Amino acid sequence: PKLSVVTCFLNAEEYIKESLDSVFAQTFQDFELILVNDGSTDNSENVISDFLKLSNVTYLHNKYNAGVPFSRNKAFLHAKGEYIAIHDADDVSLEHRFEKQVNFLDNNLDITVVGGHALRIGLTGQIIGSMVYPPQNTEQAFFVIQNFKLNPIIDPSSMFRKKTILDIGACRLNPEIKTAQDFDLWCRLLVDGHKIHNIQEFLIKYRINPNGVTRLKKEEQELATDLVIASFRKRSFPKVKIRKSTYLQEFEIDILN
Repeated sequence: PKLSVVTCFLNAEEYIKESLDSVFAQTFQDFELILVNDGSTDNSENVISDFLKLSNVTYLHNKYNAGVPFSRNKAFLHAKGEYIAIHDADDVSLEHRFEKQVNFLDNNLDITVVGGHALRIGLTGQIIGSMVYPPQNTEQAFFVIQNFKLNPIIDPSSMFRKKTILDIGACRLNPEIKTAQDFDLWCRLLVDGHKIHNIQEFLIKYRINPNGVTRLKKEEQELATDLVIASFRKRSFPKVKIRKSTYLQEFEIDILN
């Protein structure tokens, strides 16, 4: 497939079917979906049972709740696509999202990551606002990070070149930046000389979830953001390598090596 779509979830039974329905309703269909169950204890697995029967779906199940950075890296190592799209289990991708982003990356070989704007939705799906702050280009991204500590990409709207992300080490597993792992990744890419872009259109519906990280771990996320900002301003991040053995169960190692 041209595209690998990565959805990591933890206890997402309430929204995950609607979320995955939006993936399979895309106008762009040359994709695989990699689902990572990060130790769910609810009925999520039963809710997605029909999706697991599809030939373009890969299902990975962590033995325990390992967190988003670990789960995403695990999925990235399984991905077969040239590009990877992040799609969160409580969000909705608008039907032209993948088509627009794939076309953009195909036609702009100097861009590593492309995102977009988002409609904010409540628990029942009603539109309650919008997120239109992501900057259009790399120069503006540096400005909003340094001056406003803003994330230059809305994480679940992102699509990127798999090889580049793996080459830079993908998501860091450091506990102190766990709640800002996406911000850390974009900042590392920018410091390393890569370019980003945001399509100035709504590409997703972003659910405002009271049980999400932004709400439940706000203070922890602010501290993590400050740590990333400090490294960004120094233009100094540690070099990271992604090692297959960290993420694979014993029975998977022989398959992928």
